[in-house]
Amino acid sequence: MIEQALIICDGNVCRSPMAGALLSRAVPNLAVRSAGLVALAGRPAARLAIDVMTRRGIALGGHVAQQVHLGHVRESALILAMTNAQCRELERRYPFARGRVFQLDQTTKQDIPDPFGKPEAVFEMVAQHIEHALEHWVARVGVTETRGAVN
Repeated sequence: MIEQALIICDGNVCRSPMAGALLSRAVPNLAVRSAGLVALAGRPAARLAIDVMTRRGIALGGHVAQQVHLGHVRESALILAMTNAQCRELERRYPFARGRVFQLDQTTKQDIPDPFGKPEAVFEMVAQHIEHALEHWVARVGVTETRGAVN
């Protein structure tokens, strides 16, 4: 059974905090962290990400962006990235992680676009894309008891 997952994006203020919070809610006994490849370290989640998640009953107000580091990668049995390019970059930086790094949208292999700086409608579309992509992972993490649907 997978006990710890890491969700990666670029800045760690939009996509990965949203995906991490959704996955944590769906699989409560899975430890989930999020980080960024080029994180805006110390910054809170983007206001529109907070708004989109609040409508889903999830609070992102306490999120603080952080840069991905060796400890994150070593401790995580599953690493999910928003884009194929991020997967390749993670494997380049941490070759030992091969086999644990996957694109979040494993079903369609589509990149999840970065909504940073875009209107709220884009954040909503990205959140919906993340919800659909997470359905695959919730089914695969080997946990039978979940706290609710991904969306």
